[in-house]
Amino acid sequence: ATILLTILLPVLSLPVQALTHVSGSISSNTIWDVAGSPYWVDSDITVEEGVTLTIEPGVVVKMEFNHGTYSGGYQYTTRFIVNGTLVAQGTPVNKIFFTSIRDDSVAGDTNGDGGATTPASADWRSIFVQNGATLTLRDAQVAYGGSAGYANLTTTSGTVTDVSWIGGGSRSSATDGLRLTAATSRQPGRSNSTRVPVPNCRLAIR
Repeated sequence: ATILLTILLPVLSLPVQALTHVSGSISSNTIWDVAGSPYWVDSDITVEEGVTLTIEPGVVVKMEFNHGTYSGGYQYTTRFIVNGTLVAQGTPVNKIFFTSIRDDSVAGDTNGDGGATTPASADWRSIFVQNGATLTLRDAQVAYGGSAGYANLTTTSGTVTDVSWIGGGSRSSATDGLRLTAATSRQPGRSNSTRVPVPNCRLAIR
């Protein structure tokens, strides 16, 4: 007689990384947490006036590479616009990243192209802190922006309550790392609040 033995092997469950597509208007208070990370910004996104977007430590935000051209040769690239309040406070251990969708060095191959594309400066436009808006940015890195002559982080008459590049930084911008234009900077513990260390990028105060 033939005896058939059935051997049950444990099925290994590999972790599946979450992915959240975001774009358009954020019109109510919102939290982006690690459970939804990375956040793929498919096209322009706007934090509306009176609204707070809180990004928790460890979250990765990837900006779409979209280099369309309007009539007259004006180039379109993805923007992160803040008309309300953006609070992105990481930690030295769990930093927050704003980077290109082509950047596989954080959160892996989010666009699933197997490494066919690589990130470069000017992949996306900028984080814009608009007139009357407020930004708090701590232990975060902003990378591969600066298209169309803008900086990785640009504020015009907005309020920057804290910018800390500790362990992170602004890198690989096509222009400035941080550009303050008629802005209010409230940098605690600094004698000159607008002198923010930005590795490998320029700081422009205009």
